[in-house]
Amino acid sequence: LNLLFLFFLGVALRMNTFTNPSIPFTNESDGWLYKKLMEFLSGPGKSFPSIFPILAYLLIYLQALVLNAYTNQRRVFPSLHLLTAFSVVFLSALVPEWGQWSPLLLVNTILIRVWPKLTDLDHSEKVMSDVFNAGFAVGICSFIYFPAIFLYPLILLALLINRPFRFTEWFISLIGLALPFYFFFVFQY
Repeated sequence: LNLLFLFFLGVALRMNTFTNPSIPFTNESDGWLYKKLMEFLSGPGKSFPSIFPILAYLLIYLQALVLNAYTNQRRVFPSLHLLTAFSVVFLSALVPEWGQWSPLLLVNTILIRVWPKLTDLDHSEKVMSDVFNAGFAVGICSFIYFPAIFLYPLILLALLINRPFRFTEWFISLIGLALPFYFFFVFQY
């Protein structure tokens, strides 16, 4: 019931964006995958321009739930509640640029799923797959918004802080980063 209340509260906070939608455009720094996604959404977006604020809100709501689950799992607060999710939904409604459809919103949604795995590397039983998935996620994010590739050193920093140095883990993260580029070049060939 609280999740439904949070969902409809977010809809009420963003009612203006749903009624007066703005159609996003692509920039030079946007990645290949985002441009293809915008080509795919341009048809429905012209006939129903509210699709962009709806998709943006669904991504923000998903981000809020993931961050809330992480704070509840880590016992950041003494009791389990939706304060983190409410904060994300409310603050993203206060700053309109945070709630618009953009490649940064997609990158943030992907990386919010990776971040808890990187902070738990010292307790993880499957470090290799977590590190590979983090590298792969950053590689995919660079196809959505190319400057996201500069987030790769954060994976190495997480490994440096949470794990003793093992060359194989660092190499696996580099393979995860390179794999989307390999698939892209095979697709182009």
